[in-house]
Amino acid sequence: MVSERVEASVVQAVLKKSSTAAFEDFETSDFRDQMARALRAAQRDAWSVVYNLQLTFSGLLTAAGLFLVVVLQSALLILPLAAAMAVVGAVAVANGRVRYGLDHHDTERDRERRYLRAALSSQIEGKEVRLFGTAGRLLGRHAELYEERLDALRQVVAKRVLGAVATSASLAVAVILVLVLVAQMAEAGDIDLADAAVLAVAAQQLATRAGGLAANAGAIFQNALFLEDLRAFLGRPELDRGAGAAVPAGTLVFDRVGYTYPGATEPSVHDVSMVLRPGETVALVGANGSGKSTLAKLAAGLYRPTTGEIRLDGRTVTGPLTGSVGALFQDFARYEMTAADNVSLGRIEASDQIDLEHAARRARADTVIASLPSGWNTRLGRQFGGGVDLSLGQWQRIALTRAFHADAPIVVLDEPTSAMDPAFEADLVETFRQLAEGRAVLMITHRYSTVSAADRLVVLDGGRVVEEGAHRDLIEAKGIYAHLFNLQASWYRD
Repeated sequence: MVSERVEASVVQAVLKKSSTAAFEDFETSDFRDQMARALRAAQRDAWSVVYNLQLTFSGLLTAAGLFLVVVLQSALLILPLAAAMAVVGAVAVANGRVRYGLDHHDTERDRERRYLRAALSSQIEGKEVRLFGTAGRLLGRHAELYEERLDALRQVVAKRVLGAVATSASLAVAVILVLVLVAQMAEAGDIDLADAAVLAVAAQQLATRAGGLAANAGAIFQNALFLEDLRAFLGRPELDRGAGAAVPAGTLVFDRVGYTYPGATEPSVHDVSMVLRPGETVALVGANGSGKSTLAKLAAGLYRPTTGEIRLDGRTVTGPLTGSVGALFQDFARYEMTAADNVSLGRIEASDQIDLEHAARRARADTVIASLPSGWNTRLGRQFGGGVDLSLGQWQRIALTRAFHADAPIVVLDEPTSAMDPAFEADLVETFRQLAEGRAVLMITHRYSTVSAADRLVVLDGGRVVEEGAHRDLIEAKGIYAHLFNLQASWYRD
């Protein structure tokens, strides 16, 4: 019970820290490794160090009594035992370092093993695993990673065996030396045979206790190494939210913004300057990889510009615009919770039934809710009992409802209709126009029929703004946008 309380408390602290970390940190393997090590320490070592301290304390009390019995007879008897304890302690510390080194350097491979386990047992990947027959390849990689782990573990075991031999030998030698000294003292008449017998037993038990204490100390040292990873993660600086929550509706300004992903050598966005005003819908248009989704995350404050700055109402944006941005991202979240929970997460403080239903009507998701067996109280997804799965388009409508429910002054829509049929998409275009009333809307879409809802188009190519203007003006300019629009239109005409 106590161990689970300790684990729950520390794991909660790690999850809280990870949920408030900068979103761009998740783009790096180093951060994911740090988080994995912190969670491992929280689940295993936080309680282990408490447990080992308890063992050490109780062992010290017993050892202290035996120590007094021995030292009152002859302080000389302590020397062999102290030397043996030093050897045992050194070995225990070395074992702790070796084990920590194994787990520390194996963190990324361990994450990959867990990823492969999830892929092999997932419903989503399961379709392709069965259809393409990829189970053998994935299982092979999983076995390969485990074999690498076992090879490293064999080296650790070999070093620990040598350490165990050194520990046993040093304690055995120490006990023999003590017994020899006790025999000499008895022979010289310094102590009688009864005292010699008591002293011999006490010295032998003290050696055993000393070995146990040294081993406990080594375990505490090992725990401390892992807990240092936990401390370092929990000590990460808090995210500077800058122009954050509850900022009034205003103008979002990109001032020569550039962004380079962590570890990348080339920027994904170069020198972008644009303005997003209340009551205006701006559509980002361009080929895949042109930087549209990166700009969407920059607009939401999830990424911090590498160069230039973003300002909202004249204030520099340095963190997520919580409370000021409602968003539907291309990789939207699908919470395996009730439909009401899925939507209310957009704005928890105002989530009564009327608010939820209003958002659902605006996102044209009211028919999805009505089709569920328990309406708003239906659990979505099939991971848990009683759950109902949705089509991708229905999930997207739920996510869009969540974005509408946020009722934020800025709305970011990244491919908001990618999983919806053309008839439903056409119905939503009018909704997008209504949504822009009093709000600034940034929309990304590859469907140029949806672009008609935008007041202004910003065309990206290679992470740079190459064209900007109204649809008709860009068609007449016969540039990149006109080419992409006519190319898509030809598919329908043909």
